Amino acid sequence: MQVWQGWGLVELSVMLRKLLWTALYGAFGALGAIVSRRAAARIWRTLTGEEPPTEMTADQTVEHAANKLQQLANHWRAKAD
Repeated sequence: MQVWQGWGLVELSVMLRKLLWTALYGAFGALGAIVSRRAAARIWRTLTGEEPPTEMTADQTVEHAANKLQQLANHWRAKAD
């Protein structure tokens, strides 16, 4: 079967191969993104002991930062006493 493509006729198998390649390439790209995000989140948790900031909403991030500042203030007050 042949399909019209601007400059001439192209075999359907060539188009199908390009489509399959694009699908395979996209699937590996998506898988790579998922794996790298999970690895980064695991490393972040190990290093900081906290959840990655991208998983929090803006309100949660502000609240979390305020809590951390309060903890630091309490820590330094206790050391000063």
